[in-house]
Amino acid sequence: MKKINFVLCIVLILNVTLFPKISSKVEGTIVDELSNVPISNVEVTLIQFSSKSNNKIWEHKTISDINGRFVFDSEKIDLLTSSNFINLIQCTHEEYVNLYFGILEKLTFNDRENLINSFILKEGEIKHLKIKLTKGGRVEGILKYNDGTDIKPLANHIFSLNRNVNGHAIKYAEIKTDDNGNYYKSAIPTGDEYYLSLFLNGYTMKKSSQFSMLSGGVKRVDHIIDLSNKTGIRGNITIAGNVPNNGINVTLSKIDNIDECDNCFCNFHSKLSEYYCYNLQPGEYKISVSAINELEIYKRNFTFEIKPNQTIEYNIDFLESDKN
Repeated sequence: MKKINFVLCIVLILNVTLFPKISSKVEGTIVDELSNVPISNVEVTLIQFSSKSNNKIWEHKTISDINGRFVFDSEKIDLLTSSNFINLIQCTHEEYVNLYFGILEKLTFNDRENLINSFILKEGEIKHLKIKLTKGGRVEGILKYNDGTDIKPLANHIFSLNRNVNGHAIKYAEIKTDDNGNYYKSAIPTGDEYYLSLFLNGYTMKKSSQFSMLSGGVKRVDHIIDLSNKTGIRGNITIAGNVPNNGINVTLSKIDNIDECDNCFCNFHSKLSEYYCYNLQPGEYKISVSAINELEIYKRNFTFEIKPNQTIEYNIDFLESDKN
């Protein structure tokens, strides 16, 4: 038995010595699409998708050097040469557009096979890539609000940057203002129209005017949200006279809504009993009011009509019959 084990060890040693695993590499250079100048400090991500499930399995990151070069080595990355995975290169930089922004998770395996920087790596293969990135645009500005007494910066507020693609609004990114209401977002793709979608709890949504992005260009968008208009509905929500202990939610929309209407929708949520939905256009609305008490949900739907410069007072005390 000892002699057999000794022979097996010798065979294994000979296999490793005579037939060592050959290193494989993915290397490349990242350049500006127009100038062909190398781009440094690009976050390069090698993403591996399963050929069977089409799910993302692994991802590995590196940074391009001063010459725009990057490398992934099979000696450091297990399964880099596996035929069960398709490899895809993604690039992220503060000034350049991501190669496949917003589409990676939506692609089929066959789609990924046809992308320029996708490949299955064989043992001993060295894959050379030259990746061209397009410089995006930048939007910046300041957001303020008017509460009826003064105009103040809208600090630490999260809002959406939307793309208008073939008449459909697609959320591109979330942006947050700083303590002074300033914001910016770079590496925005060119070729589409954009707008800011601004929403504050208890007020209807407001949109900025649409704007386009130029490669390497800067677009300034300052906006003041008017919170002084109290046209709308307000009141208190209780359950058998008591404040709901898990919060309330109110959602309303204009019945004769049209796509161009900026302030047709409103949502309010709170841990307190008082609610309000302001800055509404005159017209008829449908409203859904709900409250949660422990694990019990109470809900009521109704319609109401708003006239210009009118604030409706409407209190709701949920009953057992309102329990869902």
